[in-house]
Amino acid sequence: MDPSPSGQGGSPPPRPSRIPSLSPALLTGAGLLFFLLVTGIEFQHASDRSGSDLVARVIVVLLFNIDVVLAVLLLYVLLRSVVKIYWNRTGSGFGSGFQARLIGSFLLMVMIPSFLLFVVASGFLNTSVQRWFTFPVSASLRASSSVSRAYDREVRLDVLRTARSLAMGAGGWPAGRGGSLAAFLSDTRRRLALSGLELYRVRGEKGGIPVRLARSLDINVRLLDPPGPALFSGLPPGGTVAVQKSGVGTLVRALVPVTLARRGSPEPAVLVVDHLVPERFSRTLAGLSRAYTDYRELRQFRNPIRQSYLLVFFMITIMIIFGAVWFGLYLARRITRPLLALEKATEEVARGNLSVRVPLTGEEEFGVLVESFNQMTSDLALSTETLQQTNLELSHRREYMEKVLEHIGTGVFSLNREKIVTTFNRSAEEILAIPRSFVLGRPLGEVLHPAFHAFDHWIDRVVPSGELHVEEEVTVDAGGSLQTYRMRYNRFEDPGAGAVVVFDDVTTLQNAQKALAWREVAQRIAHEIKNPLTPIQLAAERLRRKFSDRAPDLPQVFEESIRTIVSEVAGIKHLVDEFSTYARLPESRPVRASLEPVLLESVVLYRSAHREVVFEVEIEPGLPDLLIDPKAIRRVFSNLFENAIEAMGGRGRIGIRVFADRARSHLRVEVADDGPGVPPEMADRIFLPYFSTREKGSGLGLAIVSRIVSEHRGGVFYSPGEHGGSVFTLDLPIPPPERGAPGPPEGGSL
Repeated sequence: MDPSPSGQGGSPPPRPSRIPSLSPALLTGAGLLFFLLVTGIEFQHASDRSGSDLVARVIVVLLFNIDVVLAVLLLYVLLRSVVKIYWNRTGSGFGSGFQARLIGSFLLMVMIPSFLLFVVASGFLNTSVQRWFTFPVSASLRASSSVSRAYDREVRLDVLRTARSLAMGAGGWPAGRGGSLAAFLSDTRRRLALSGLELYRVRGEKGGIPVRLARSLDINVRLLDPPGPALFSGLPPGGTVAVQKSGVGTLVRALVPVTLARRGSPEPAVLVVDHLVPERFSRTLAGLSRAYTDYRELRQFRNPIRQSYLLVFFMITIMIIFGAVWFGLYLARRITRPLLALEKATEEVARGNLSVRVPLTGEEEFGVLVESFNQMTSDLALSTETLQQTNLELSHRREYMEKVLEHIGTGVFSLNREKIVTTFNRSAEEILAIPRSFVLGRPLGEVLHPAFHAFDHWIDRVVPSGELHVEEEVTVDAGGSLQTYRMRYNRFEDPGAGAVVVFDDVTTLQNAQKALAWREVAQRIAHEIKNPLTPIQLAAERLRRKFSDRAPDLPQVFEESIRTIVSEVAGIKHLVDEFSTYARLPESRPVRASLEPVLLESVVLYRSAHREVVFEVEIEPGLPDLLIDPKAIRRVFSNLFENAIEAMGGRGRIGIRVFADRARSHLRVEVADDGPGVPPEMADRIFLPYFSTREKGSGLGLAIVSRIVSEHRGGVFYSPGEHGGSVFTLDLPIPPPERGAPGPPEGGSL
């Protein structure tokens, strides 16, 4: 860590950048000498021990001293690094102060928790060691060992007492070597819960071979070796106890001399009483004794163990601190080199020079940083140029759109969610006769002329529907003359953005369309009336000719001519009545109601009137209510059924299917028949008034259907059936759910 050159002018001279350092040989010698000195002192204290205790003591001392030497060396290296950082902190070069602060931060960040951890761990270790070697633990282990020895002694005495008790009554035992003596021993063994009873006779006083007279053994004892001759030699009068260990347990045997009465004379024998202690119980007792012995040996090393653990904790703490210092040095060196270049380049960028670049360094991390900085400056330069170009284009586009809005003949204004006017074009000014400066920033209802309040009411009616796009016509009474405006309401998808309203005066266009429609109707009526006038004229001319000639068949011709005239006049009257009905068709008054009962009522009526027509109805359950005029919708179904029945010649099948198209928020009704269908070239004209594919059709039925469905803001379509016939499809909009209060909610109407 060589510092940078010293400062300038009157600054004090820098401190030496290097501190005196000890040679590795001197450090190694000092460490070895310290190690031998401490080890010799410890050996002097341990010399009064012998055997395994001395070996264990020597091993512990060696390990402890090695830990001490390593800890001292590590502490020296750490202190030397800290002092070196302190000497270099006053360097005037770039980054010297940063290095000191960075390393100091690392040191403080690691030192405090490390020493806290060392103190807590040391306290916990001291407490744990003291708890390991406290009097309750020692007393418990000693008591456990005593219990094990007492139990072993008690088992031996109990077996010996049992054998002596049985020996006292040996005179009354059954004589002989038959089954009676074995049965007696077996009963006695089970009664006393013994593992085995054996009876032996010894030939000779000393060194004789024992001969078994009878026995009763548990199944586990049978697997063990019988008592050897050595147990019978020198048997004392009071008996003896022998212990035999095996894989199934510890067998305690008591041998007691007895005197048997055989053929009227006494005969000496030996009674063997067996008691088997199970293996798991034997292991438990042996473990108790072994645990106390191990604990007593371990207690001698209590202080060395505690000191060794404390020393390990101290070494770990020093290593953590040393690692923090070393990492701080390493990180500081990596950071300070490219920082100066980045700092100068940043100043250039701040002054507006976006063409500055920093040369890449060899460090991978800072290479990425430098490359990112260079990329950032390139992106900034490109973004600045692109932003300027985009702003210019947006300015031109805004000017273009403003010019378009100013010069189109359609009125356009926009509202925010509180119905405050935000934009207002020149055509809107001219149509509504309101200056733009008076309108902008104010609620629409406050600035409209009373004659145009219908606009505000229409918006209040459209907003609760929740639809994004609505197009309708609104009639305004302007000074006694009715004017019709086509209104288009377009809600932005963002709920807080409001909506745009586009409107146009279509009064002239509508009048022209009406005139054209009436002209077409008049032509169709003239054509329809001209057809019956020809036979009327022919009948009248024939009648006049017969009357002038005084023809003999005049009465017959008269009757036929009058019948023809009356029939054709009736046809003309029917045509006039149909036209009158179509002209007087009442305006629909929609209410929220279900379509299902209206449809089923019409089906029941026509099913009873036309027995040879099969009605098949399929209605999806759970259909939502619609905004409909039940009477008008009933007239729609009547006209569709009438057309289908007439097309089928009074017999056939009519299929009706009703389902909800929730993706489009529409309810769909399909009416299909198996009649001849409509020729493709006439399909686009079937909904026009007075157009019919049948010879005597009025051509008003489907026109009435189209008009009623249009008043319900729906649509009606024709398509040919898959297997012939016709399919008429009605699409009726599903209104949004009813709200708790009328009108749009406050603050969020648009």
